[in-house]
Amino acid sequence: MVNVLVIDVSGVEYKFALDRAEIVRAEKMGLKLKALEDTPLTQMTFLWAIGLHKIQPKLSNEQCYELYDKYLAENGDVQEVIQFLSNEYGSFFQTTQQSTEETKKARLEVL
Repeated sequence: MVNVLVIDVSGVEYKFALDRAEIVRAEKMGLKLKALEDTPLTQMTFLWAIGLHKIQPKLSNEQCYELYDKYLAENGDVQEVIQFLSNEYGSFFQTTQQSTEETKKARLEVL
């Protein structure tokens, strides 16, 4: 199950989503959420482009960055999108760190 956030830019809907493959792709391409403080615009626009890729893979990064600017110009809430993507990234990481299998335990015996 993948959550999807939909925005409208100039009358066209665009969808944002992240899954494991997109996160791995983003990290290989240099996404560093910890760098948001040092290079916020670079990291936010990159995360924006990564979020669009899952459902609109034919959009180039340049087209994604243009959509970012258009959405801003139309008074779109870019922070809402970035927050959604950050939350999706974080929740994916948390859930993949938890095992769904029962842990095998040792048995204690008294002799």
